[in-house]
Amino acid sequence: MLLTVFTPTYNRGYTLDNLYHSLQKQTRFDFEWLIVDDGSTDNTEFLVAVWQNEGNPFQIRYIKTQNCGKSMAHNRGAAEARGDLFINVDSDDWLVASAVEVILDTWSSIKDSNISGMIAFRGFSDGAQRTIAGDAPSDIDTLLNFFTKSKLKGEMLFILVTDHLKMHMFPEFEDEKFVPDGYLYIDMFGNEEQLLLIRQVLYLSEYLDDGMTKSGFKNLTSSPLGYKAYCYKRIEWHKRFIDKFVDAIRLDAVLLFLSGKSKHEIFKSSLLLIAFPIGFAMYAKRFRKWKT
Repeated sequence: MLLTVFTPTYNRGYTLDNLYHSLQKQTRFDFEWLIVDDGSTDNTEFLVAVWQNEGNPFQIRYIKTQNCGKSMAHNRGAAEARGDLFINVDSDDWLVASAVEVILDTWSSIKDSNISGMIAFRGFSDGAQRTIAGDAPSDIDTLLNFFTKSKLKGEMLFILVTDHLKMHMFPEFEDEKFVPDGYLYIDMFGNEEQLLLIRQVLYLSEYLDDGMTKSGFKNLTSSPLGYKAYCYKRIEWHKRFIDKFVDAIRLDAVLLFLSGKSKHEIFKSSLLLIAFPIGFAMYAKRFRKWKT
């Protein structure tokens, strides 16, 4: 069994070595490191070429593309992946030494069941935990139940079956570079697929000033069609009215931001009309200033 450790990167040569060294320290080497370089202009290509010639016990594959954004880089990585399983590890993050072993051993023990993927904990380099999970009666459940009943919160590592992933890509929008990660996971797992929760920190992070997390709202307003698709996906996914209502507020705000024909979508849905007053307030407070 092979794991694909996928890393999308853009001008992160100065931090990518943390991940590289963490891969060298793994306790199992049944993995490939697949790097999709999203049009970097720094020394990333040179660094990776050096690492490819260092005699590592794992394969390093490097693909350079035009700058199209993380979501499109992820689509390319999914299409090129050779592993049975697939994980995304960002260029400013890294894995604990036992990560590959835990992932592969755990999957080997359940792969003949009806489980469609796994979720593992993320943490910070200082030992703080990034993933918060309540005391659920079972660590096997649907994605929706994990978030609503088990109170799973924060950022986490999704361990995906590559063949399943290849059938569920991020949508592409002209002149946009970002679709929230949640779109993909909802599209893959919906309300029926079973996931296994691994209550171990396998993935470590430090948040940098130029990281995706800190530029989150800017990403949304520079890629509003991607955010719109995500909001619609969430409304379809949620079962409780209150959750759908919160999603409708966000969707109203982004439809107003898009204006034009998109604004008229509000009048086609009773849910969006009910949420409109709060959605307009969100647009006025958070979105409108980004129009200029």
